[in-house]
Amino acid sequence: MSAYWSSETTIKNKVKASRINLYGDKNRDGSVDPDSLTQGLNFAKQRILMYVEDRYGAQCDDWDSDTVPDALKNISDDLTIYYLASGQNEVNPIVLRNYEMAIDLLEKLHDGMVSLPGVSDFETDTETVTSYSHSIYSDDADVDEESTAFNEDI
Repeated sequence: MSAYWSSETTIKNKVKASRINLYGDKNRDGSVDPDSLTQGLNFAKQRILMYVEDRYGAQCDDWDSDTVPDALKNISDDLTIYYLASGQNEVNPIVLRNYEMAIDLLEKLHDGMVSLPGVSDFETDTETVTSYSHSIYSDDADVDEESTAFNEDI
């Protein structure tokens, strides 16, 4: 159980380990720097909380890596990956696109246009966000919009 919603393992499930090591290896020793990873994990969690804390309140305080809704865990992975990759000269277009999609979804959560499954917010008439679990970065190959889009059930 971790205070962060992502981990090196979860982000490496989305991005090739060699790519994450490249993104997060600031001292060029061949592995992700613990400080860079911690900063990325903190960036992701704090960015998510900025959008959802007003809506979900005290429930957010109880979430950890085991209890956070899957949709937020996946967003945390995308934001952490973006944070690590943004130190490069140019951010991979897939990483950038998934970062932008994650922020868009957070805005929809904040505005009450979608809600998290199983999380009470006393909202009505919203779509429920379902998480995606496939690796969208596996080869850093071009991926069509449909395969990277967040699924929404009406």
